[in-house]
Amino acid sequence: MMQIDSKKLLQEVPDYKDFLTLKEMDERALVLAKKYGFAMREVGRSANNHPMYLIVAGNGPRRAFVWGFPHPNEAIGSWTVDWLINFFGQHPDMLKELGYAWYFLYTADPDGTLLNEGLFKADKTLFNYILHYYRPPGYRQVEWTFPVKYKDFEWKEPLKETKVMMDIIEEIKPDLMYPLHNAGCDAAYFFATKKFDDVYYKNIVDILAMLEIPLNMGEPEVPFMVPIQKPFYYDFSLKDYYDYFKKRRMDPAEVLKSGDNSSAYLLRHHPSAVVIKGEIPYFYDPAYSDTSVTKKIRREVWVATIAESDKKLEFLKEFIHEISARLHEPDAHYYIAKEVERFIEMGNHNIKKHVE
Repeated sequence: MMQIDSKKLLQEVPDYKDFLTLKEMDERALVLAKKYGFAMREVGRSANNHPMYLIVAGNGPRRAFVWGFPHPNEAIGSWTVDWLINFFGQHPDMLKELGYAWYFLYTADPDGTLLNEGLFKADKTLFNYILHYYRPPGYRQVEWTFPVKYKDFEWKEPLKETKVMMDIIEEIKPDLMYPLHNAGCDAAYFFATKKFDDVYYKNIVDILAMLEIPLNMGEPEVPFMVPIQKPFYYDFSLKDYYDYFKKRRMDPAEVLKSGDNSSAYLLRHHPSAVVIKGEIPYFYDPAYSDTSVTKKIRREVWVATIAESDKKLEFLKEFIHEISARLHEPDAHYYIAKEVERFIEMGNHNIKKHVE
C-alpha cells in the first residue's frame, strides 16, 4: 500500500481565508473539472431547484465519496473538497497510484449553504458565526433524513437533497466515504465505522498538536458513543438513539423526529464500506483538552448545565410563539421556530432522567 507523509502533505494546503459562496462553488466545479479533465455532471436539484454537481477524479477500481455541508453551518469541508480536487489534478501520478475513483460534491445542502453565507466573507469571529448561523431541525437535515426501519420505528420522508445523496450512494457504492462535518466552538474529535491500526490515531494526534488544535477529551457528543480511544469513537446511527431511549424507558417515537444518517445507509448497501468523520472546530480554546481533576463532581456540573438550559427555555418562551405565528412554510426559519416550541414543551426531563 502507498505510504503518504501527511505532515508533508499539509504543507501544500493553502491558507484559506474566506469560504466559497454557493455561486462560487458552482463556478469552481465547472472550471476545475474542465481544467483537469475530470468528469462532472449534475446529479440532482435542491428543494429550491439549485443544481448539485458531482466531480469524478480518477478511475481506479475502488471508490471514495467526499462531500461537504452535511449540515449547512459546517463550511470547512468545502475547503477540503476544493483542495483535494486541485491536489489530484496537479498530482495525476498519485491519483493513479492510490487506485481510487474519487467522487466530490461541494455541498449536499445548497439551500442551507446559502442561508449561512453571511459568515463566508465576514471576519471569522464567534459573533459573526452566531449572527449568520442557520441549522435546521433534524427532520430538515440532509444528514439525518435517510430512510430507516428499526423495530417499531420507521422514517420514510427523505428530503429532496437526501434522495440525491441516496442515488449517489446506491450508484457508486463507495468503499470509503467522508461526510465533511465540523464542530462549532469545541475541540477536535473523530468517528469511524471500524477500528484502524494504532498508527492512524497517532498520526492524527501528532498533526493536531502541530496545528495547535486541542483534542476533545471530555463528555462525548451523545452519552452512548463508544470510544475507540478518546477522542476517536465508533460512528453511531438512528439505531443507537433508539436503543438508548428504550433502555431509559422513554418512548423513541416521542423523541426521535428524524431518520438515519448517511453512514448507516451506505453500510446497508455496501457492508464492507468504511466511513470516517472529523469534527474539527471553527473556534477552540486550549482549556478544552485540560484533563486535570475539577473540584466539582460530574453530577454537579450536569445539574448546573440543566438549570442554565431551563433559564434559556423560559427566556425563549416569552417570544417564540409570536415569531412562530409570523412564519409560514416553506420559510426555512419556520421549521426552526416550531422545533424550539417542541423543545420548550418537552423541557429537560429526558436529560434530567439521565443525570438522576
